Amino acid sequence: MTSETERKPFDCVKSMREIRNRISGEIADMSYAELSRWLEMRVREDPFFARIPKSRKPGTTLSGVHREGH
Repeated sequence: MTSETERKPFDCVKSMREIRNRISGEIADMSYAELSRWLEMRVREDPFFARIPKSRKPGTTLSGVHREGH
């Protein structure tokens, strides 16, 4: 049992799990195309994703993997 003086002001693991569960719920039923659009929107809107280099080659995914037919 944790006393008040031992409590963390921020529980990183709990926060990560809540965020992961929220995102998993949002993308659970998405197709690959929908997920790609969702990720592209996040890149434009989210400060965390804004750190991803914008100089990707056309036809690559966010991970840099080449997509067939592009």
